Amino acid sequence: MSNGIVFVVSFILSATVLVLERAFGLGIDFHPDSVTYLTRSDTVFEMAAANPRMILNHGYYILASFLGQNPNYLVAVNMVLYAFTNALLHSSFRTSAMRVAPETFSRTFYFLLYLLLLFNLYRLHLSVHVLKDTVITFLAVLMFNLGPFRGSILVPLISIFRLFGVAYFILFLKGRPLYFAIFFFGIIAIVGGQVDAISSFLLDWNDKDFNFRQGTEVPTFQALGLVGVVLRMIVWPILMLSGFFLFLAPAVLFVPIALGSFVLQLWGLAVFRRPIFTLSAFGLLALIAALVPGFTTYQRYCLPILTVLPILYLRVRVIKA
Repeated sequence: MSNGIVFVVSFILSATVLVLERAFGLGIDFHPDSVTYLTRSDTVFEMAAANPRMILNHGYYILASFLGQNPNYLVAVNMVLYAFTNALLHSSFRTSAMRVAPETFSRTFYFLLYLLLLFNLYRLHLSVHVLKDTVITFLAVLMFNLGPFRGSILVPLISIFRLFGVAYFILFLKGRPLYFAIFFFGIIAIVGGQVDAISSFLLDWNDKDFNFRQGTEVPTFQALGLVGVVLRMIVWPILMLSGFFLFLAPAVLFVPIALGSFVLQLWGLAVFRRPIFTLSAFGLLALIAALVPGFTTYQRYCLPILTVLPILYLRVRVIKA
């Protein structure tokens, strides 16, 4: 299956989902953020023009303003980027999998799991809505495809769309560099007397309300203060990687997200006899959990990580092979 075929199939799937969702009443205003982008982008653009520092984290507003706050144009951009993202993923996956997991393409069941991973229903849903997640995921996948050196040039661009997105670069760290980074920043925090400042910072974020929609059934542990932050950093990545959050919050909209995690782990267990997991990915998921105490928002922040995780895992296997 060529990259071109993946692109075309992805775009057709996205167009099909667009028609189906609109037919079933999932309009352009289904996500509250979409309404914000379509009504406030011109205002944010003017503010950013007056204060360039506002460009950070507001890139999608600027894009929406540039496209005249037209939902059709914005959805079209997302659909194309969804297709490009899948083509990039397929290219990277095929390169690594042919060395350490060739059975993925030779056995029907494994290949079906791969297709579900590649076309990911949650990303497919997001591609037909006015949301920045598709853009950010595309940039993250492109950065990962380019590698740590060339990919670093995309970090400023990612920060324009999501300031926290610069942390996605952590995924490049593995082995000794990762351990050294953890040790180094830990020592800096202790020696520099920043422990109290970090604790205060985490508590401030812990008190924020991120429960905008479904997901309130998933425990946030916010009432426990710093202990709750630590618990969230341990529990939420496990829930996200496994998809088990669906049993705590059985919302219909969570099904495609959980299915993506289920399929990821099922593919890992089928091909490698072990779950798909890397320390850098878990650490980044834990960091997001510390700063985003709302599970619905947490899922969207984690999406780029889960998207590149199969490629990341395969590359680790290639190195060890």
